[in-house]
Amino acid sequence: MHKYFIYFFSIIFTVLVFAGCVENSEQTENNAELSELAIEGEKIIKTSCISCHGRDLTGDMGPSLYNLNMTDEEMMDILIKGSGAMPPATANGKEEEVIAYLKSIQ
Repeated sequence: MHKYFIYFFSIIFTVLVFAGCVENSEQTENNAELSELAIEGEKIIKTSCISCHGRDLTGDMGPSLYNLNMTDEEMMDILIKGSGAMPPATANGKEEEVIAYLKSIQ
């Protein structure tokens, strides 16, 4: 009975470890993709946004880009249509990249 108990828990442990490895592998791939998007978004922010939001993005003429409480859709809408003094289409079709970068600095 004792051997059966050890055998059973060994199988369960092995399955759980394997499942964790698969999940970590998928998460690493997703993070790599996000990182590529965020890197491209950072380039756009540095060329299009720092003049109003400041070199460190903490705000200047425009508000800080840290601690944003917006959904991806809300950010997308502002990037495409503009808001207040912010002109429309400042991301030049690279809205997803800018959003990825903004999310990475939150």
